[in-house]
Amino acid sequence: MIVPDTIFKSPLGLAGKSKFKALAQAIREAIVSGQLAPEAKLPPVRDLAYQIGVTPGTVARAYQLLTEEGRLIAVVGRGTFVAGAQRSLRPVSPALLAADDQMSQAAEVAHLLSPKMPDLGQGQMIRDAMHHLADTMPTEHLLRYPDRRTDLAARRAVAAYLDAERVGAFSVDDIVTAHGGQSAVVMILQTILHGARPVVAVDVLSYGGFRSADAMCRADVVGGRGMRKGRTRWPLRR
Repeated sequence: MIVPDTIFKSPLGLAGKSKFKALAQAIREAIVSGQLAPEAKLPPVRDLAYQIGVTPGTVARAYQLLTEEGRLIAVVGRGTFVAGAQRSLRPVSPALLAADDQMSQAAEVAHLLSPKMPDLGQGQMIRDAMHHLADTMPTEHLLRYPDRRTDLAARRAVAAYLDAERVGAFSVDDIVTAHGGQSAVVMILQTILHGARPVVAVDVLSYGGFRSADAMCRADVVGGRGMRKGRTRWPLRR
């Protein structure tokens, strides 16, 4: 199906409205009116950005917003499509839209605080998985943290996966589960840092989460901007 450019161009000149929201609204109206039929393929992000004179980030945010609503589906390796009629629509909260505005304003600013990955459908997959988890997990599990008894199956699976010849001798009781990567970083630092004022050396490309974890663990961060190789000491602890 050939999608006419007028679907995307007409609303982008509206004053006081984010371009990605205007583009999303144009696509939304085209879907509701039938101009965009179910399973119609939308142009690639860069192609559409070039056609209508906006940044790729603007198009990507519009596509992501409509994917989160359930109106579009992103298929890895194939592109972005109009969802079928059977797909349920979920309204996006005002708080999320406000965050979208902030992200769009900072879209042209490069930073290394966190990885910036394109949404190829994984955002909606995570949402669906969290909805499924909330619908199926016992209430008791939602209201308390796992303990050494309830996470035993997970620790046994990790033990079976690890190669004892490479990591050394260990038992299931030596394995500790963490609640996400950031939690794991903090736990590791709490284990290896010693003294009243430990020091952690980083470089400018270090994951930003390390800096937050260092601060939580009372550590001084050394390095970063202006570091010169061979002229800076790299103490891991003090």
